[in-house]
Amino acid sequence: MKAVTMAFAAALLVGTSVSAQTTARRLHFELYRNDQLVGTPEVTVNDGAQGSLSIPNFVNVAFTPRSAANGDVRLALTVTYEGHTIRPEVTLPAQLKWKPSSDSVELKVSLVP
Repeated sequence: MKAVTMAFAAALLVGTSVSAQTTARRLHFELYRNDQLVGTPEVTVNDGAQGSLSIPNFVNVAFTPRSAANGDVRLALTVTYEGHTIRPEVTLPAQLKWKPSSDSVELKVSLVP
């Protein structure tokens, strides 16, 4: 019986260790075109995993959150609009305004508590 109990405890510790390293982040986005609000999606993604969202006929956004050593949350972004792409990395909360063509694109992103 002791061997079974010890094996279960070891498996439980390994499972706890793995889940403690993966933090799910709920992100709130606000997307604007020419200063007009287009969408407010919320997306949940794990640290280190890539999430994405798309507003048809407007913009595509891919993003990967990660925890910084100082406790901040960093977000690597790939923003594509009309064939133009930028790849900034920001600290949350963040605001990004970009004018790749005659239209301006603005993205605001924050953590949902």
